[in-house]
Amino acid sequence: MTVVQRSPNLGLTLRMQRLPQAAPAASESPTIPGEGELFGVGWLGGILDAGTNIASELLPDGRWDIHDIDRWRLESSIWVGTPVVVDSDFVAQPVPGPGFHCVELQVETTYYHDWPGRTYFGVIQGTAMTDAHWVFEWDYIEGGDPAVSRQGHRVAIYGNVLHLRAAATGTSSSQTDTLTAWAFVGGVQVGQLIFKGVGIAT
Repeated sequence: MTVVQRSPNLGLTLRMQRLPQAAPAASESPTIPGEGELFGVGWLGGILDAGTNIASELLPDGRWDIHDIDRWRLESSIWVGTPVVVDSDFVAQPVPGPGFHCVELQVETTYYHDWPGRTYFGVIQGTAMTDAHWVFEWDYIEGGDPAVSRQGHRVAIYGNVLHLRAAATGTSSSQTDTLTAWAFVGGVQVGQLIFKGVGIAT
């Protein structure tokens, strides 16, 4: 349906379209002042290939923790919203959607682990976004480069995408490097992501 209202020197057009599914709650997809609709801010990456190797837990604050059954590769992934896919065993799957986003990742990065992978993308998703960008900080850096953590995890930014490449860490020491990344659209902070790369000693 299109409604057009006209007055001298002013034209206003409103277009309404029925969505194929219910829209997410306002707290999950806010309208950015002067911008479009924000679908969400979240991590994408190898966690989508979890298969049957995962368990899920509804936390007291309403978020979901989806993790490796043994908590030794994908130690934790924290999701906000309502799961998109729940399997027959009532395990929430790490499948992102407009109302379900991963906001925290804690991953063991030891060199002999292939899953959940080494490449992750933090993504700001929405419509009609202007000046979508990231600001980030490692708790420990290497060699004065703010994009590289002490264990060699590296971040690069491409507009609304934050690209994180986790290093294959050795087993000489136990260290955890933590990345905090803040998402902005139109000068307004719209989300925060956390990544923890866990190196273990054997």
